[in-house]
Order: sequence, then structure tokens, then C-alpha cells
Amino acid sequence: MTDARVPQPPAEAVPTAADEAPAETAPPGPDQTAPAVAPGETAEPGAPDETAPAGPALTGVLTTTLVHRRSPSPAPWWHSAVVTEVPGLADVPGLAALAADMTHLSRLGVDALQVWCPGLDPAAEPARAAVTELVRRAHQRGLRVIVALDAAPPEDLLGAAGAWLDHGVDGIDLRGADGLPIGALQALVAGRSEEGVLTGAASGRDREHLLARLREEWLHITRDDRLALAPWDAGALREAVTDAFTHRDAVGTTGGWQLHRLGPEAGPPAWAVPAETRERRAAAMTLLMLALPGAVYLRQGDGPGVDPGPGPVAAAVARVSAAAQEQRGVPGSRYEVVRRALGLRHELRLGTGPLAWVDDATGPDTLVLLSGDLIAVVNLTGARVSVATSRELIHASGPVPLADGDRVVVPAETTVWLAPR
Repeated sequence: MTDARVPQPPAEAVPTAADEAPAETAPPGPDQTAPAVAPGETAEPGAPDETAPAGPALTGVLTTTLVHRRSPSPAPWWHSAVVTEVPGLADVPGLAALAADMTHLSRLGVDALQVWCPGLDPAAEPARAAVTELVRRAHQRGLRVIVALDAAPPEDLLGAAGAWLDHGVDGIDLRGADGLPIGALQALVAGRSEEGVLTGAASGRDREHLLARLREEWLHITRDDRLALAPWDAGALREAVTDAFTHRDAVGTTGGWQLHRLGPEAGPPAWAVPAETRERRAAAMTLLMLALPGAVYLRQGDGPGVDPGPGPVAAAVARVSAAAQEQRGVPGSRYEVVRRALGLRHELRLGTGPLAWVDDATGPDTLVLLSGDLIAVVNLTGARVSVATSRELIHASGPVPLADGDRVVVPAETTVWLAPR
């Protein structure tokens, strides 16, 4: 049954795609071997897992509910951007550390780096040299730089934003501040950078406030924390995604997703308990988020699955970089799982594609969505689920048994991506 809250055409039977032409695909490159199957969890081909109960059936004609249409082509870069957000106050040593060691970020496949630099004057030494080097090295690697500033008197904020834009940054982030001179800031960004962006954030905890900001501010990206606030429940997650697109599409703003809570209660997501399942759930939710259209925000450390921890940004950069280097090229490592997901997201153009729910396949404990021509299945249970499908398993958030003919076993609290053969 079509969700009445979605201002889109009614559900219809479709063979594979959610809307319009399927995204073009390319075969994985030599360094993109899927790390979905880990040696310790491999089942023999032809030997089905008898312990896995039957789950969704993804065969034949599927009934879907369209949630979001494909973005107009060509879409600007920020419609589908993957942004790495560096938590903590970035001082001069922090900026220098980021500039010196961003190879793991460019290899991971992100599009932009966001740093928080309140009170730092990019025109004054020694900040000037660090900012210049950060922007230069980022642009060499195809990364854009966004600087987050704190709220200030309008004249001070405009002056600070102008100084950063003069030093080559690609955008200004306003965090969660209200009452700012948005019009003047938009004009400033547009006048200094052809593809520059003005971005911000608002928590889904105050839904009316979030909707008011979407309607009134018209930022390039306004990220929110709906995915972090939703409980570990298929219905709640579906409602959070549907509600986001319902209101964003109505005013023409792109999606902005993140997995950390905003505002006074900022911190880990609501579903990150109990502790023993936190890492597995985080991996599953990351793969779900990367399948969604719109801009995506990853925190520094989300690539290798490392908490940067409190303290100076320079120390956090060193910890994250060391973990990424250790995991680089290791099949099944968190870094390589995220790297492959980002590669597939770009190849399949998931960030600008259409989105639909697969209605007749979704049980109470599984979430199934169709993003472009890709099906993502999220198993939210604590047990394995067997999925009947004619599709090919191309990626997963954790180890999975080998596919057995027309069945894929999805382990507990795991997301898998399925593509047409």
C-alpha cells in the first residue's frame, strides 16, 4: 500500500528500477574486490544455511512506493557529496596535520573535508600558511574544503566568511546557528566561488524548527540527524527517511544525512546500544545511509571505524591515519568496506538517483529499499535471514556466507547491496 504521506505517484509494479532509466554500471576495477565474504564465515556453495529463517522474497515483479525522484541531470556536486566532518576545534597544528596526511581521505573516496575553525583568522600568520597548504593539497586530490564558523555579529561573520573564501575554501558551514544574514552570505559565496556552497545543520528533535529552516533558509545543504534519532526498528527508519524526503522535495532541497546527533544532546546515535552490537549496527547504518540520495556526512574516523576521541585535532588525525594505513588493502576491514561502498555509490550514481521502498518484500524486522537499480536489504534482527533473489550480492556491511543459487543469507544487523546480474 502506498504511504499517503508521500506526495508522489501511487505505487506500481516494476521489474527492477524505481524510476526512469537505471544507473549505468561499470565492472569493479582490479582493486575493488568485494570484501563481503570473510574466510571465517564462508559457507560451501550449494550448502544452504538451514539455520536462517526465510526473509524477504526479491524475485519476479516487485511492488514499490516511490519516495524520491531522480535529480535533474547534470546535478551540482553538492547534491550527492560525501563530506568528511572533522569534529573538534581545528587550530593551526590541526590544519597542518590534516594537510600533511589526507591521502587516506582521497583514497577512501570522499568529496569534501569540513573543518571547524571559530576565531581563526586565515589571513594572519601562522594560520595563513597552514590554510594555504590545506586548500592546496586538498584541491590536488580532488577534495573540496568547507569551513564551519560559529555565529557572530553579522558584520563579523560576513568578514570571517569572506576571508576564508578569499583563501580558496569551497564553502561555509553555519552549523546549527539561527538568525543569521543568510541572503548576504549566499551572495558572498556566489560572488567568490562559482561552485561554492553555504551549508548548515538542524536537529530532527525539533521537527517544526527543522522544517522552518528548510523552508526559509534555502541553504545548499541542511543536514539533519533523523537517522541518528530513530530507534533500531524498520518502521521507524522507514518513517524517518520518508518524512525527510517528503518535506525536502516539497521545497526543492537535497537530502543531508548523518549518523551523529546534533544540538545540546550531540553524540552517538540512539541505536548504538547495546555496546557489543554498536560496531555492527554502525556498519549496517553506514551502508544504508550511503545508498540514499542526497549529501552524506561521515565523521573523521568513520572510514576505519575509529573514534577520534577528545583532544587536539592533530592527535585525532594521527590516530585515524594510522588505523586507515593498517587496514588499507585488507579485505573485510572497515576502511575497505566503506571505500568500496563509496566507489559503488559513485559508479551507480546513488546520490542523485530515485528511491523507493520495496513494499511486498519488507517484513517487520527487515528494511528493503530500491535506490536507482540497487536493492539494499537491512536485517535489523539478531539472527540470520535468508533472502530469495535472482540478484547478485555486490557488497555487505560485514561478513556474509557465500550465496547459494537464488538465496542470500543476511547475517544479524547487517546491510547487503544487491544488483541485477
